[in-house]
Amino acid sequence: MTDYNPDEVEKQVKQKWQENNTRKKALEQNKDNERFYFLDGPPYASGNIHMGTGLNKTLKDFYLRFHRKLGYNVHAQPGYDTHGLPIENKVEEEKGFNSKKEIEDFGVENFINECQAFVDQHIEKMNKDFEDMGVWMDWENPYVTYHDYYIEGAWQTFKKAYEKDFLYEDQYPVHICTRCETAVAYNEIEYTELEDPEVYVALQVQDSDEELLIWTTTPWTLPANTAVMMHPGFEYSLIEFNGRKIWMASELTDQIMEKFGYEDEDYDMIEEKTGSEFEGLTYDHPLEEHVPAQKEVQGRVVLTERYVDLEGGTGLVHSAPGHGKEDYEVGQEEDLDMISPVDLKGQFNKEAGKYEGMFVKDADDKIKQDLGKDLLYSGSIHHEYPQCWRCDTPLLQLSIPQWFFGATKFRDDLLESNEEVNWVPDWSGQKFDEWLEQLGDWPVSRQRYWGIPLPIWECNECDNTKVIGDRSELPEVPDDLHRPYIDNVTLECDCGGEMERIPDVLDVWFDSGVAPWASLKNEAIDFRFEDHSPVDLELEGFDQIRGWWNSQFITSHMTYDQRPFDNVIYHGKVMLDGEEMSKSRGIVVSPEEAIGKYGRDILRFFLLSNDPSDDLNFTWDGMDENMEFMKILWNTYNYKNTYTEERERPENLELEDEWILSRLNTVIEKAREHSTEPNYEGFKAAQLIEDFTKNDLSRGYIKMIRDRLKPGYDGEDREAAEWTLRHVTSELLKVLSPFTPYLTDYLYEGDEESIHFEAYPESDEEMVDEELENSMDIFQEIEEAVARLRQEKGIKLRHPVKKVTVSGSAEVESAVQNLEELLEDRLNAKDVKFEKVELDYEVKLDYAEAGPELGDNVGEVEEALNQADQEEIAEKVGKGLEVVLEGHKLDSEMFEIRTHVPEGMEGEEFSSGTVYIDDEMTPELEDEAFVAEVIRAVQQKRKDAGLDVEDEVEISFNGDNGPVEERENQVRNRMNVSKISYGSDELEFSGEVEFRNRKIQFSFSRPN
Repeated sequence: MTDYNPDEVEKQVKQKWQENNTRKKALEQNKDNERFYFLDGPPYASGNIHMGTGLNKTLKDFYLRFHRKLGYNVHAQPGYDTHGLPIENKVEEEKGFNSKKEIEDFGVENFINECQAFVDQHIEKMNKDFEDMGVWMDWENPYVTYHDYYIEGAWQTFKKAYEKDFLYEDQYPVHICTRCETAVAYNEIEYTELEDPEVYVALQVQDSDEELLIWTTTPWTLPANTAVMMHPGFEYSLIEFNGRKIWMASELTDQIMEKFGYEDEDYDMIEEKTGSEFEGLTYDHPLEEHVPAQKEVQGRVVLTERYVDLEGGTGLVHSAPGHGKEDYEVGQEEDLDMISPVDLKGQFNKEAGKYEGMFVKDADDKIKQDLGKDLLYSGSIHHEYPQCWRCDTPLLQLSIPQWFFGATKFRDDLLESNEEVNWVPDWSGQKFDEWLEQLGDWPVSRQRYWGIPLPIWECNECDNTKVIGDRSELPEVPDDLHRPYIDNVTLECDCGGEMERIPDVLDVWFDSGVAPWASLKNEAIDFRFEDHSPVDLELEGFDQIRGWWNSQFITSHMTYDQRPFDNVIYHGKVMLDGEEMSKSRGIVVSPEEAIGKYGRDILRFFLLSNDPSDDLNFTWDGMDENMEFMKILWNTYNYKNTYTEERERPENLELEDEWILSRLNTVIEKAREHSTEPNYEGFKAAQLIEDFTKNDLSRGYIKMIRDRLKPGYDGEDREAAEWTLRHVTSELLKVLSPFTPYLTDYLYEGDEESIHFEAYPESDEEMVDEELENSMDIFQEIEEAVARLRQEKGIKLRHPVKKVTVSGSAEVESAVQNLEELLEDRLNAKDVKFEKVELDYEVKLDYAEAGPELGDNVGEVEEALNQADQEEIAEKVGKGLEVVLEGHKLDSEMFEIRTHVPEGMEGEEFSSGTVYIDDEMTPELEDEAFVAEVIRAVQQKRKDAGLDVEDEVEISFNGDNGPVEERENQVRNRMNVSKISYGSDELEFSGEVEFRNRKIQFSFSRPN
């Protein structure tokens, strides 16, 4: 294969891996060594992989491969989240179901079987897709959260929580999805922009002609109102208008009355009080005659500083403790009544009286109508509102009995444990800390079907409950621990009654939260969490701060009183040309599409060479750049195979050999440091390796040794170049293989069956020469600066120049002195020297800066400046020092410095110095440039004739032959010529070169 063809390379390598069972062998190769416990965050087994999951698994695969190369026994078990609404909703879509009733009509057992079949189908497909990307995990033994062994692992933790008094049942407001008819945890809530009603309602103060003004965007919660919250320190005004007297916050009065449509002269402020004077004030509920529950309660004013502000509304906050977390908290403190007359479907129950059976949002208009004169204003508002993370249904806060984990009891322990975790990047750990600081108790029960059953049995005769931790505690064990089978298992209560299981299932985040130990209960796994904890490494996306990492932290502390993991790598999401990918909006690129165009290795390297802590912007231009890198790598190996043979390590190396070997060993060590604890920044290793390959090896070292590897050249330094190039490329493949597993295995020529059985190379400290590397860095800067200067002056790189002068720092001086011969060769200069170039300085006033300061004195200061020592002034200005002229103190910003180089020299700056070219073209230099043009023309004609590099030809010259004859050996070596003649007959291929006043014809024939 002459050119790099990703599709063909990967096809051949993939076939080889399948035939040799390479993946499984790699997973087993270090089984007796020290364990590296990596835990895979389980994706939902609910669809095709997308670029986000592709990024996630590729990052994981890199770290797994890298640690295998370091000799670790890497735990590479993939996982799948298989329960909960993500799966149920997919099956409901397939079946056309829109409610729980339709599921129950279909049959819970049938529905459970459909969910399991759906999951199995997608696990099989996702396994194949991930493996096709080159991800080597134990696909035959994933942990699957619906398996019975895993369910028992979850029950183990649930019982621990019960035994430690972290489990309790309560009724307080939680978010409910009325479409899914179940609770939604705080970490599952997403927000969207919605339009809702806004209403201003007057509440009649008892035994008074005064009223209280409240505001809300949820009229449906008014039937549950039992209090008004006021701030004890705010000023409130009694406003009289249209025959009514109504209390509102003084600061908000003007905007409220303007909204109501009143001018200033239409209302009066007749009294003002602070909020503290309203405590305990009672009022009549405007819907009391329609809502029976309101007849049993007394609404009153309560004071709080936490939840009352002046950013909007009226300064008096409608409080329904059954429908809001803040309302509930204040209600508990103030012993308020709690009403929540709404069921899981979002329909009012009989406590709501007139509104019974109505969906709450549909009842908004009816409630507004029934408010009558007490509805002072009705409009609409756009604001952020919580919605279901799976079906996008707007959520309601309802008080329905749920089971909770009391995470707030050990929140301080969680915060303390987080200090021991190495978060990459470190700011992600701070984000997790902020999440934990506001952590509430976890509503863990769900009113659904496909999930881990709550292991709680309640007696139908007494209040006794029993929590079980594994199947051994059951009197009979069903073949499947899911609903409805587990629902048929009953226990005998001590009172003689029968205990039945609570029908709820567990929050799906609890499933994945117990993965560190539940996943290891798979019979194929040979260790347990107790043997190796915490987990060594986890790697997931930005959303797991409040998701998987949160649930693990809670469950690990409930079960083992410890943190679940030691190291975490956090990655962002994948964007497309700066926009967040969205299948529905058509802004999406799948891994399959990218692989189809560029292959797996190029996609992998693109994903792995970008900082994962930032959102990754996928672009086709970026993929093109990575294709170019792979081509450079490919061409480097082709060059090595064409021009070198196997050699023993030579005793003597040239300076450029020592440099590239030093660079190689530096890269080996730095790539290891970047890719392991505590850094875990593999992208830096990728960037380092790419830069080494492109700039140090291909554009640097190989250019330096081309003459040493020319066909026919047999100088003493040839073998050193051959050995060095072969050694460097061999070690480079080993370092690069975790990033690009297909291409590196294709190019591999070692003794192992696959490059992936090779250990990571050890850095040879004796080969590292930091001073030489620093000098070569300067060398490369000088080379680039000279190339820019040549381009500016129109001097071709193949034309020699008389002299290159370099000025700069002491490090530049040392580099030039150490690398003088190499510089002369690479810069194509007859002489390269470090010298201080005498510059002429010209310092002028910057009139825009100095004019306002000097005024009429500008002229005399300017004359004094012209008479002063220009170099001395320039030095002061360059150091930012003050300059005194004619008694005026002038800041350095008031001057402009211009430098002039000696005639015939042009300068070009680099980071720590300047280069100058003496471009005088002597007759000898003209001859050399002429020969360089001849060599270029012959080489191009050889290429046009289809000759290979190693093909020797006989060549004839006619014309100004002198310069060629004087440099005949150079011509032979550069053009692979067996015989040169002058004035002979024209041969098969011919050409002509003209340069200044020189002209020559050449011709050659195909080799025999």
